[in-house]
Amino acid sequence: MVVPSAGWGTEKRSGDQGRNAGIDFASTRLAILSVDAEAVVDNECTLRRAGHRVELVGSARAAFESLAFADLMLLKLNLRDMDPYEFCRVVRLRSNIPIVAMATTDDELDRVLALQAGADDCVADSCSFYEISARVDAFARRRGYAQAVAEPSDDLVEYFGLTLHRGTREVICDGQDVDVTDTEYRLLALLIERAPSVATREQIMRDVWGTQWHGESRTIDTHVSSIRAKLGSRSWVLSVRGVGYRMGAPDSRPSMSFPA
Repeated sequence: MVVPSAGWGTEKRSGDQGRNAGIDFASTRLAILSVDAEAVVDNECTLRRAGHRVELVGSARAAFESLAFADLMLLKLNLRDMDPYEFCRVVRLRSNIPIVAMATTDDELDRVLALQAGADDCVADSCSFYEISARVDAFARRRGYAQAVAEPSDDLVEYFGLTLHRGTREVICDGQDVDVTDTEYRLLALLIERAPSVATREQIMRDVWGTQWHGESRTIDTHVSSIRAKLGSRSWVLSVRGVGYRMGAPDSRPSMSFPA
């Protein structure tokens, strides 16, 4: 089983984001997968200080294992266990995750090849990490804006003791704030949207991760386990053997409502 490191989803929220608060696009948090064979710790710290969650890996193999947990990938073109351009092409086949590549030279050809391989952006070796961090923040702002357009801030979904705030991506369980990652939020929202029907594993991979990849990774199971732990009960999300998952009804609560 692939288990996310402590870097995924363990940080507490900064600031008060009440249910009537507006979207702050500049503070949209991302789960960033930084792929760098030389693993520059200072880069990771810079991104963490900006409020993002970072998983640092040094090989293509480790990157594939953590891919489904990330919102954005920072790819240094210095991989040793796989050609970095081929790696980029394979990632693009498996996922629609934004890729910001970092060349190891200032040669324009390296950046062109990275973009042709599927990267969304590529910076030269001489580019400072402050500029790279600014590019990451630009992706975060676009992500926050897209979410706000697609999901108005006053659009709520209530399911028994659960409340999901679509605009602010907040989850409230029995009146208590639940700190979930963006991926956990999208998975929970999908299960509630389909309740009481079952969401198949294929539907979950397509709608939550944006991929048709059906490898042996237990990514979905890991996220479901995390959601159950954060909500305080396994009965919130029920497993349907050989099919997928569906929402349960802890404590036989009497009612549920959905927005019109």
